[in-house]
Amino acid sequence: MVKYDVLIIGAGIVGLSTAYHLKMLDPKLNVIVVEKKSSPGQGETGKAPGGFRLDVWTSKTNLSLGRSSIMFYRHIQEDLKIDLGMKWVGYLFMMDNGLYETAKPALNKMDSMGVKYRIYSKEDLARNLNVNVNVLDEEAKSMNLRNIDVGLMFPNAGYWRQENMVKFYEMEFIRMNGKILYNTFTSRIITGPRIEFNIPNEPHIWQEVIAKGALTDKGFIEANEIVVAASAWAPQILDSIGIDCHFKPKKRQVFIVKANTEPLKQVMFAKGFNKLNAAPFLFIYVRGESWLWMKPDIGELAYWIGCSDHLGRAYGVVEDDPPAEENFYKYGIYQVLVKYFPQFINVYPSNSHAGYYDISIDGLPIVHKESNITVVGGTSGNGLSKADALGRITAATCLNREYAELYGGEKFKVSDLSIVNRNIDKEIFII
Repeated sequence: MVKYDVLIIGAGIVGLSTAYHLKMLDPKLNVIVVEKKSSPGQGETGKAPGGFRLDVWTSKTNLSLGRSSIMFYRHIQEDLKIDLGMKWVGYLFMMDNGLYETAKPALNKMDSMGVKYRIYSKEDLARNLNVNVNVLDEEAKSMNLRNIDVGLMFPNAGYWRQENMVKFYEMEFIRMNGKILYNTFTSRIITGPRIEFNIPNEPHIWQEVIAKGALTDKGFIEANEIVVAASAWAPQILDSIGIDCHFKPKKRQVFIVKANTEPLKQVMFAKGFNKLNAAPFLFIYVRGESWLWMKPDIGELAYWIGCSDHLGRAYGVVEDDPPAEENFYKYGIYQVLVKYFPQFINVYPSNSHAGYYDISIDGLPIVHKESNITVVGGTSGNGLSKADALGRITAATCLNREYAELYGGEKFKVSDLSIVNRNIDKEIFII
């Protein structure tokens, strides 16, 4: 039986980024990735809406992770000429004056960090985007909706094709003699004593316990190090061996609406926001920490639409491939959307899907190691924007290195994302 140097569970964007960077750090490593799906990025990576942001953060930690990752992907697309489908349309947050005042401390911090943004008046938004900025009829009041007074536009953001991103990592990893097993389900990690004495009921309390490998439906895979990059499914794998991953899954839903009418196309190809003459990735405030978001995909001529919901939405994986809930769109999203964009009246999704966020204890990613098991996750809906940095940090953690070198040369102390020695700068611009 082959004993691998590193076994990675999960071939999503973070798992494959980790595999790639492990081989970049040490080409001699014998690394294997196992994935229950039939191809890369078909789990939570593929179900994400596909937005990215380079510097739309107040947290210095997030800025390091996001900026270095997005600059690496920009390098791949613009210098290496590998198409990742990056569209720099920007992020546009639309809100009333009250919320804008609340956001000013975050904006002041962004100013000090050199984050670029522009402010649009409600007249600009109404003219360029054909959005209804005055919504306070009786029905809207009963829904606690707000007028739109201000638009905050962050140009260093947009959307891409995450399937192209994972394909880059997959192909490069295989080129470096990495191995991937698709259609391979991991049922559990097998633990045992580091030094075996062949006595009954090992390991005992005086023995050091390590992971020996993983049991899959293709058999046992033995490895010196294990990386769990299974996103929402990490708790299922880790709970049974007594490791708390410190993040939890929560359902997220995406609804796809075709831009098959002229009014919908006029919104999609809005001028005055970017060089593509396309609408930005849009956010409309709803309540609490919930924003209705809408990605106008000019390539697909379709809108990807969703809204995060918090109180009342249970944590946990209910099913492997959960369906999107029709009534969540019909009685929730739709009712808000048509108040601001009446162009969507009587227009319903042609497709939908659902997956899971992996929500961390503080909204920032977690990379921590217990014994010879490295756990990465807790991306809280922003994994795509930070995936390259997280791959570098996870690879360095797995190899017991103190620092990871991010793209651009920054040295990142890997224990800053751990649990025991966590040292992060809290994010105050929450979406």
